[in-house]
Amino acid sequence: INGNPYRLELDWRWHQKALQAGCWLSINPDAHSIAELDLMTWGVAVARKGGVAKDKVLNAMSLEQMLAHLARRKRRRANRTVGKR
Repeated sequence: INGNPYRLELDWRWHQKALQAGCWLSINPDAHSIAELDLMTWGVAVARKGGVAKDKVLNAMSLEQMLAHLARRKRRRANRTVGKR
């Protein structure tokens, strides 16, 4: 979710559709300078408007949560490729 107030992509009306499709979202400020890092606030506001729960935002995870998430994805990917060999 792009936090730049001139962009605000992904449009909040698509957030639930993305989540239903199994997507994980991340919020970024689209910063091109240090002063623009505060644009993250807009991204969080748009995510809230779209009903995105914190547990579906990748960059809201702790390091431990992110490592566990990546390990789950790796296991799932490995399980899918076992039958294709």
